[in-house]
Amino acid sequence: MKVYITDKIDNFIEGYKSIPILYGKIDLSEIPNNGADQIIAINALDNIPYNLLGDFLEQVCQKMRFNCELVLSGVETNILCKQILDGQMNIKDFNNVIFSKRGLYGSKDIIEVLNHYNLEVNSLTFKGHSYEIIATRPISKN
Repeated sequence: MKVYITDKIDNFIEGYKSIPILYGKIDLSEIPNNGADQIIAINALDNIPYNLLGDFLEQVCQKMRFNCELVLSGVETNILCKQILDGQMNIKDFNNVIFSKRGLYGSKDIIEVLNHYNLEVNSLTFKGHSYEIIATRPISKN
């Protein structure tokens, strides 16, 4: 099963089960544990309040099969701050970014949480003031 976690209730990707984020929360009860082959959560993290981030990522990890690919993206706080300090972003645009989000997380913090759940980070890329992380759940070595 392929899962798309979206910040907009009317966003869909053909062939994916769309799960909207509503009021900073997700309901993954329709997805069986270890039932997802791929989970895409583009711009989803920015819509999760800081106090719910751990719960969000724990739920996502429970749904991942071995070798499941997880794609996450969000605003990179370090780059955003650097852009405002260097004058590359004006205060109006900065406010538009900040106040359109429920939470902002640096990629380093997200990678730390993913490592806590034993996910293997395969790539980290940056575009503008955003990051994209691709991680997988490795096959257990028992």
